[in-house]
Amino acid sequence: MFVSDHAASVYIDAPTSRAIWRYLTSRPDARPDDPLFANHLDRPLTRDALRHLISRLGERAGIPNANVHRFRHTFAINFLRNGGNAYTLQRLLGHSTMTMIKVYLALSAQDDSDNHRRAPPRCQLATLNQKATQVDSPSCPCR
Repeated sequence: MFVSDHAASVYIDAPTSRAIWRYLTSRPDARPDDPLFANHLDRPLTRDALRHLISRLGERAGIPNANVHRFRHTFAINFLRNGGNAYTLQRLLGHSTMTMIKVYLALSAQDDSDNHRRAPPRCQLATLNQKATQVDSPSCPCR
């Protein structure tokens, strides 16, 4: 289910940190050495339980075939779409080679191509230039 069992750093933003604190305060009897994510018996969430939980939540949200790998894939694509560095992504995902990262980069490059086709730089020039007729064309999607 998981790529490996090695320890990894997980970076979180302020809203995620606040959500985790809210979750922890809902477990008033929890001790520092307790698992962060526990089942109803306060035992560590197993891989199978996590897989089942993600599947159920995906069904409720209308996401077919929700699974851990889809989360990783979605994270990777969005990380690159938002300007993340491929080498940082490789470290975050724990990949020893760039093979899988290249797949994500190819998908991200297709996004770049699609975005360029929808809004080519000449449209920006037309907007900035008072003499838009000089760079404007009937095929410009911005007009």
